[in-house]
Amino acid sequence: MRYWNSSRPFGGVPQQGDGSVKALRQRGLRCIAAVLVVALASATTALADDGGGDISVGRQIGHAAEISFDVLILRPLGAAATAGGFGCFLIAAPLLAPTQEVPYAWDTFVIGPYQYTAERPLGDF
Repeated sequence: MRYWNSSRPFGGVPQQGDGSVKALRQRGLRCIAAVLVVALASATTALADDGGGDISVGRQIGHAAEISFDVLILRPLGAAATAGGFGCFLIAAPLLAPTQEVPYAWDTFVIGPYQYTAERPLGDF
């Protein structure tokens, strides 16, 4: 299966109407599905018992659901909030410079979302 045709302008960019766009779309969906499978598998391996005793099956399933929700939904949203907070900090920093509150703005706009996204344990809301 050939994705790129060298006879096209701009180095073979796929055009609507030929099979290559459909093939690229299917390939992208397969990649997304593979990432989701790996994320769910890694979330369930985080359920390893720490030696503290037996954990009921219902608790394990509930914890796996919490971890999956955290990995698939909350972490990407937290990364977006960190990036958006950095943008807000860039806007607010010149306005706060005369009051010397820039470190407080940095902590509020960037460090808070970063800690929620990267430093928080999986499944801990």
